[in-house]
Amino acid sequence: MLSKRLVAVAAMFLLVAGGIFAADFSAYGFTQNATRNVDGIDYLVLVDPSGGEVLLSPVVEPTPDRLDALKSIVAMLRSWNGLTLASIRATNDASQLRVTAIPSSLLSGTTDLMSALPGGLVFWYDKSIEYDFRVLSGPFAIRMAGLFTTPADLLDSLSLAYKDPATWLLKSDPEYAVKQIVQLGARVDGLAAELKADEATIATDGDELTSLASAKTQSDKAAGATIVRLETALMTALNVGFLSGPKPIPPAAVEWVVAKKTADPTLTKAALVEAAKTEKIQVSDKEIGIVLLVKYGEN
Repeated sequence: MLSKRLVAVAAMFLLVAGGIFAADFSAYGFTQNATRNVDGIDYLVLVDPSGGEVLLSPVVEPTPDRLDALKSIVAMLRSWNGLTLASIRATNDASQLRVTAIPSSLLSGTTDLMSALPGGLVFWYDKSIEYDFRVLSGPFAIRMAGLFTTPADLLDSLSLAYKDPATWLLKSDPEYAVKQIVQLGARVDGLAAELKADEATIATDGDELTSLASAKTQSDKAAGATIVRLETALMTALNVGFLSGPKPIPPAAVEWVVAKKTADPTLTKAALVEAAKTEKIQVSDKEIGIVLLVKYGEN
């Protein structure tokens, strides 16, 4: 008895060879070459005008507009300056066309962003071409999604997300930025607690553990620096007026709010506003609210 996989392969062959899929791939610049099973999925192997392969899984027959979109996406990927592709796979189902490009190299200046894209560059088409994929940058896994315009625009955004996630998050997803601050803060607090618990052991176990402690301390400092930078950038971005752009909150004012909250975590914004007036601290009501939001997640 034929296995399920063999049945699936045979069915795809009959659909294509028998003309049940009426699509004429040659009209869109593709040559149909063969079928291939990759990771348990059966694909049609198409050759695009550059001579490169495009693996297409036609869950449903692709419509002319979907094939036009596939042609456009493949042509864009092949002409993208600085992008070298390992593979292009596409899936056409009832809801949309999905194209995943796995790069072997993606240059932004002299920086190769390939390692920041574990899932590759993913494009979708329903009524327009969009992108949706994740970018790794240090402790962040940033979701980039939006309407595709040009490779240059997408590369600029991708490069910013990789090199300066704080600024990218503030521009694109400030709510996510606040969540990341809270998570990173918890991580640093946890690492600090672990390090404190290990101090006695490290003191008695010699150079090897001392070296490990030093490495861990450096990791803590790096994570802490990321949090401070992200917090500062976020507070600046939120501190805007009706006729004025983003303005940094004075570090002394931030330190004052933190000191007050450390001494009494129950203090509310209203109580801090009153205390600032009494102590003649140069900080506005709005700035106190911003510090509370970013540092403590309080409104």
